[in-house]
Amino acid sequence: MSPEHEALAYLKNSSPNGARLHRKAMSIVKETYDYNLFIDLIFELVDDCIQSIQQDRSLRQKEDQSEDLITAEIKNMINKTGLFSARLGEQRSGASDLLITCTAKNFEWSAEAKIHSRYDYLADGFRQITTRYSDCDFNNTSGGFLIYTWNRDVYDLMENWKRHLSTLNIEFKNLNLNNCKLRELSFYSQHKHDVSGLVYKVRHMPICLNHNPRDKAARDKAARQNSTNALKTPTN
Repeated sequence: MSPEHEALAYLKNSSPNGARLHRKAMSIVKETYDYNLFIDLIFELVDDCIQSIQQDRSLRQKEDQSEDLITAEIKNMINKTGLFSARLGEQRSGASDLLITCTAKNFEWSAEAKIHSRYDYLADGFRQITTRYSDCDFNNTSGGFLIYTWNRDVYDLMENWKRHLSTLNIEFKNLNLNNCKLRELSFYSQHKHDVSGLVYKVRHMPICLNHNPRDKAARDKAARQNSTNALKTPTN
């Protein structure tokens, strides 16, 4: 085995990101690296980032979090993989929340991030990613919509968002929605883009941050907190 193949074999087995780097390297060698593979790798990485963030949700109280802060964490995790370049606030007819690029191929993927409050607020976020940041040319026919939520029952939230989004079918030509095979809570929308006339596809991805345990340890902690708060309350 040549030193080059030995290096690639080591890379493949070194870590999950090593395997992804190996897949990217081999596709470039075989000249099969295209936009679809670029997007596949991004979705794998973003799902990893979401899983990591959700594992720490007990530390992520809503009043201490902002969409920019969480998006910055995703950006940093993407950059550490060595696969792509991720940036915040990149100018694309406006400041996109997250832009991931593959410079060698001039591929781009933009994402908008919103903290869920109302569905019409999410709809404006969808309009930003679809009508402001993308022209849907050959190198950016896919985007992402990150939805940060402290709600319980995120499945129900996403079903409601689907229904709300489907009412925009007059505004967005040929709009249709599809399930995501990688992650049940996510889904895809696609429609005819206003600028290029090509099909633009958006992956809608919730980040589930609710943390409300009801076991004994949690009840004891709440009781201690209530007792402390009572002592701090001034009396007349």
